[in-house]
Amino acid sequence: MLATPSFLLSQSQLKKEIEKMIHYDTEIEYKKTPGFIVHIIDGESSYTEHFGNSPKNTLDTLCIEDKFQLGSVSKIFTALLINELAKVEVLSLDDPISMYLDPTVSNPNMQALSIRDLLLHATNFPKRPNNFGKKEKDIADPYAYYTKDDLLAFYLSYDKKHKTDKKERASYSHINYALLEVIAEQASKTSFEDLLQTYVFQNAGMFDTGIVIPLDSLHIGYRKTRKESTPWTFASFAGSEGIYSNAKDLGQFIKNYFNNDAFILAASMDTISNSFIPTKYNDKFLSAMGWQVIQGQTPYNICAMAGTTDGHNAFIAMVKETKTAVIVLANSAVGTEDLGMQILRMINNNWKRKAEHEQE
Repeated sequence: MLATPSFLLSQSQLKKEIEKMIHYDTEIEYKKTPGFIVHIIDGESSYTEHFGNSPKNTLDTLCIEDKFQLGSVSKIFTALLINELAKVEVLSLDDPISMYLDPTVSNPNMQALSIRDLLLHATNFPKRPNNFGKKEKDIADPYAYYTKDDLLAFYLSYDKKHKTDKKERASYSHINYALLEVIAEQASKTSFEDLLQTYVFQNAGMFDTGIVIPLDSLHIGYRKTRKESTPWTFASFAGSEGIYSNAKDLGQFIKNYFNNDAFILAASMDTISNSFIPTKYNDKFLSAMGWQVIQGQTPYNICAMAGTTDGHNAFIAMVKETKTAVIVLANSAVGTEDLGMQILRMINNNWKRKAEHEQE
């Protein structure tokens, strides 16, 4: 951790600025979000600061190595994996998804859909399967009993009146990335965890990141009711919401992308962040592969993603051209996305900061 990031604020000054944001510009309450950690990347410099306490009602603070479930931030790494598998020709982004599914679950309504469409959310799936509730034995652990067979049963039975073709505007759905997990395993005949470790995490220098983890290794989290949560487990949907990590690994991943000319994942990172289509929600809010892209606030695209589980919240946003990024990990299901965007705006000088090559 460098004492003076290149945006010319000392650690103490930066923490004071963030505290002002928390107090005046966000709705964060320490009763609802007892503790969170902020990790800032600015070129080759980085800065980490903790706020609040964890566990609550103690003097303990969060640290850069504390592990959190990432929720939908997992989609970034699933998108990276699929692009890496395409590089080694295990699959192609333009392959129909039916190519990798057993003929017994072939659905004629889905024949037009490709792997690329799943990556971009260019489908018409609902956010979760309509048979999801039947398998939800524990609302505190919603994916524990929903298997990949259940997912494929939904896929097979998706009704003709909901015919799913390629869409020009994205509609966000967890189903897309749950299916990508199944496709990756079928195409490679390898477990999703092993694929992520081999093609993504090891190459990114992320050695404390994965899916399968002793539950007591995860940091304590709190529900919106302020009661202690239990970690989610995944019989399916790990590719959508099931990855855990920490600020150290996430920061290393982004710093490698910004600064390491030999970074193996750089081409795939370029692809997933620069391939996007409009969404049905907002013309300035675009759907990329794993990322969501915001246009119009700055001369450059903002790539961002947020995720929430029963007791954790994760946020990551970056501007590649200025080599700036913010990661916020919280021990509560109550989000901190507003704070993350405020910090990114600050270190980009209210979006007036120029790209690195323009500063020279």
